[in-house]
Amino acid sequence: MKTLVYPSLSLWALGAVLVASAATVTQQGPLASPTTKFQVVAPKKSNIHASPVLVQDDLYFSTLEPGCALVKCNAYTGEVLWTYMRNSSARCGLRTVPVYANGLVHIGTDNNTFAALDAETGQVVWSYQARFNLCIDGNFYHPCEAYSTALIVDGRRIQGSEDNTTRCFDAATGELLWNFTAPNMMNGSPILDPSGGVLIGADDGHFYRLDIATGAYLGRYNHCGAMDTRPALDIASGRMYAGCFIKNDNPSGHDISALVAIDTVANSTLWTRTPGGVPIYNDYYGALFVAGFDGTAYAVNTSNNQVLWNVTFLPDTPKLFFGPFVLDQVRHRLYVGNVNGVVYALDVNDGAVAWTFRTQNAIAHQLGATLSTDNNILYVGSYDGTLYAIDLTSVA
Repeated sequence: MKTLVYPSLSLWALGAVLVASAATVTQQGPLASPTTKFQVVAPKKSNIHASPVLVQDDLYFSTLEPGCALVKCNAYTGEVLWTYMRNSSARCGLRTVPVYANGLVHIGTDNNTFAALDAETGQVVWSYQARFNLCIDGNFYHPCEAYSTALIVDGRRIQGSEDNTTRCFDAATGELLWNFTAPNMMNGSPILDPSGGVLIGADDGHFYRLDIATGAYLGRYNHCGAMDTRPALDIASGRMYAGCFIKNDNPSGHDISALVAIDTVANSTLWTRTPGGVPIYNDYYGALFVAGFDGTAYAVNTSNNQVLWNVTFLPDTPKLFFGPFVLDQVRHRLYVGNVNGVVYALDVNDGAVAWTFRTQNAIAHQLGATLSTDNNILYVGSYDGTLYAIDLTSVA
């Protein structure tokens, strides 16, 4: 028996001021689990870290070592159409989320290589390797990685790196157009600033606003410390929401996770909430949905900063969420995977768990899982080396 505690209210009352009152809901018996349409085993059964990417009827997913592969398959049958494997003795894992634009698939690697492949053939069109640098992660040094997910805008590819640098390439040719260096790692994934320019988070506690054409510094916004995710943006209000980590000066303690809300128009911090997580914003519901770094899940009404629901007792541990929810507006559900290899389906209205699906290792999609265009398949990759096409029609 699982007990969930969350406010009693309805998200359907859009535009109204919602007043939460504590309620307890008890779920009886085992949870349902969906079946899969198909499964694709990664080359050399390598860990799948990055989120899969859907482009019409094609699905792309990438792997870490030893396969260091990008795979293109049919999104509805799982038939593998081509496989690109990096031929490198150095660290070669593909940790960034593949990005499709104008017939090219853009990738970044664990040895700070930036490349673009022909989407039809899987052949390398261009490749750029940054100068070798060592970066520190905890107490360990490793070659600096391209971890940030690329943004393609105006024919340019903009992407951060662990070597403190954001680079802009000609997306078609790979020509380096400009770079910008910050005092610390730039692992955040860039987004467009509502006021113009591009925004990218760095581990020095700032979002940097850069000119798209020249890379010129246009300003910065504060966040709480270190961050390596993509923020959520409410374009209408100019508000940005980001998960980050506050430095803990106690050597024996962990950094403190936080969620920060930023007014990009006034350049001010509206609020900071702990614990934090990876947010998505949806203007239809007028809500922010957060997959918590501590394994909790909650929703916030962005008009008044009230917590709509908060789920603290999810099945299975450890529960840490590495990436955001994906929203299914057809079924009014939220899907997310955790480091224990479990996919959860939550009711968007109250956070109740509808079903779970278990893989054999961690799920670490930094941009979340991926829905098919008809909303009937959820694509999830796992560190067990398998891509799962979860059949959403197989479970109520």
